[in-house]
Amino acid sequence: MSIVIFIALLAMLCCMILFPGFFNDLTLFRIARKARPDADRIVTVAVISLLFFAPHFFGELTKTGHIHPLRSNLNGMALLIVDIFLAVFGAAACIKPIWFMSRLIPRLKNSVDVGTIDRSAASGITLISKLWGIAFLFVAAFLASPLFSN
Repeated sequence: MSIVIFIALLAMLCCMILFPGFFNDLTLFRIARKARPDADRIVTVAVISLLFFAPHFFGELTKTGHIHPLRSNLNGMALLIVDIFLAVFGAAACIKPIWFMSRLIPRLKNSVDVGTIDRSAASGITLISKLWGIAFLFVAAFLASPLFSN
């Protein structure tokens, strides 16, 4: 039962990262639109929550036998450094998606700096960046799951 709760929680957090405007409207429906805070503040909270709950989810999956524990040549400090790198990489992709993608794609950097990118292209780039970020966050959480297992 706890696995189902974890899956629902992680799915909701992923949806909060992908669609922050919808969750801002959902949680602050009684406040006038002009008085509502920026919807992007929800993304930071969802990323931190995902990094907190996902390692526990993978630990539960390991305890129940649904997945096997990580067997890797990376041990100790090297695993921690790789985990922190992936977590920061994923968080940057989710929190600042246009900035993140402009650093990865040189042609895009010129468009973003000048401001010539149109709205539909920006929303597509944002969605792709956030999906990559969520994938990196889950990999970082899986690598961190042995640190949180009892």
